[in-house]
Amino acid sequence: MGKFKAKVVDNPDGLPMVSTPVSTSARVGVIPNNSEVIIDNVKASIDGTVWAHIEGGSWVMYQSRGITTLRITGTVDEPVKQDPEPDIPNNPTILKPASPKPDVEIPASSPKPPSAPSTDVEDIAESVQNVANAATESILYGDYKYDTSGGTGGYRIPPNWHGTDFIQNNTMNYPKFKGVNSNGENMYDWSTNLSATDGMANIIKQIKRDLNVPSGYTREELNILMNNSFNRYKITYPDYMATGLSGVAFFTRPDLYLLGDNGEYLEQVKYEPQLYFLSRSNSLVMKQLTMGYSTTHEFLPLLCNTVKSLDVSDESVELMETGETFLGNKMQYAKHNVKSMIAGSFSCRFTDSYDLSVTNLFQAWCTYESNVFLGTMEPKLEYISRGIIDYACDAYVFFRDRNNIIRFFTKYYGVFPTSVGKSAYSYNDGDAVHFPEQNIQFAYFAKADLDPSTIVEFNAHSKLPLTYKTDHDDALGHGGNTWSGPPFVEMVHVEDGTIGGADRLYLRYRPNTKTTDENVITDDDIERNRITMFNPLKSLQTLGYTILGQ
Repeated sequence: MGKFKAKVVDNPDGLPMVSTPVSTSARVGVIPNNSEVIIDNVKASIDGTVWAHIEGGSWVMYQSRGITTLRITGTVDEPVKQDPEPDIPNNPTILKPASPKPDVEIPASSPKPPSAPSTDVEDIAESVQNVANAATESILYGDYKYDTSGGTGGYRIPPNWHGTDFIQNNTMNYPKFKGVNSNGENMYDWSTNLSATDGMANIIKQIKRDLNVPSGYTREELNILMNNSFNRYKITYPDYMATGLSGVAFFTRPDLYLLGDNGEYLEQVKYEPQLYFLSRSNSLVMKQLTMGYSTTHEFLPLLCNTVKSLDVSDESVELMETGETFLGNKMQYAKHNVKSMIAGSFSCRFTDSYDLSVTNLFQAWCTYESNVFLGTMEPKLEYISRGIIDYACDAYVFFRDRNNIIRFFTKYYGVFPTSVGKSAYSYNDGDAVHFPEQNIQFAYFAKADLDPSTIVEFNAHSKLPLTYKTDHDDALGHGGNTWSGPPFVEMVHVEDGTIGGADRLYLRYRPNTKTTDENVITDDDIERNRITMFNPLKSLQTLGYTILGQ
């Protein structure tokens, strides 16, 4: 092609010059806006970008996405080069000079250039565009022509460009050359690998971090950054926040003096009408208030399964003021946190069962507490001699994340209920009471937060063996059956990116070995229920009450 005059337009910051006609090529300079240049070559890339070569310089972007950066202003006349005139022999034959060959062959489908240079600017610009279109038929290093029918990921190599001498890939060796097929055509692997071993994964990860994308860091990496660096833009990282924590509470059993050595109810239970009625109507609930209920653990399953909420009290430090001056200036010092860790109360919410087992349990519990104080019932002799409150238990609260890691735990010592939530059964005429909830107040002697000794005590309540069910059943695709044995806590040492690693606590459940109480309903129980339903006077006698006039 010939040479054309052009002017840089619409580039206030100047037109960048690059070393090669590739968008990723390094910048080597800038041509100021409105500058005059001379174009001596034109090439086009697969994406439609047309590059122009500046005479004596580098490449610039001539046209991209419909935007033209150079305006053609004219041509540069060049003298026609002719071969030197040869010596004429005796038998003269005039030799005509050969016609000059163009630098780029113009396809037959392209318009032929005029025999003489045109002075019309539009014709000149059209000529440049035709040369650029023709240039797309030739393959640059790393460029491919798009074709959806090629079967190679949308790109194909022009015919007759095959063999190891014509391997077409970029500087990253993409696509990877696989070989030559039976038709003599080159085969390429167009797949990409974003695994951790590939540099692409690290590049994408770094881009996410540079753009403050939250997924660019793991939790462990964020933990180190939060403790060693400063978040100047206050970017929120959801994975670092304490979201998705679920609470779970466990109650141990008290040891109310209700049963004898052989599991029979004591005489002092029969003397208390409420307790004796509950012992005959809901024996399973009554026995859960004694240590004799189970030898495999010391928890109270009914409360552990029905508790819906539990209030955790704050910890506070007492203050002391001293050194007050005439103007009222004074100093404050921290004293201790003992008062916030002893003698308090909390409330729990429970969902009751179809037979009001939760209500009956707290009724029996509070009735026993009152009778012990009044002296109508007494604890075991060993508890009296050692000053042990037999109606008190322990309560544990754990907060787990989505990975079942315990992030916070606390223990309440000497816990006992101080109310029975009978207000849940208030009603309006015509309205049924659906899913009644018990809001129970508890008193406690002391509490301990994040004390590892309480974990040892918790596992002692669970007893051995400390084997556990898996959190995921691969055969079922989820966690499996919900019913399990007693809980315990496992401590695991993990590497979290910090020096020395960290200890993690996991809440586990032992396999279930028992699903029902050994005191199942018998035919005698059914007969007694039938008598209670159809003969009220007889039922009272059966339950041990004395009927006046009988």
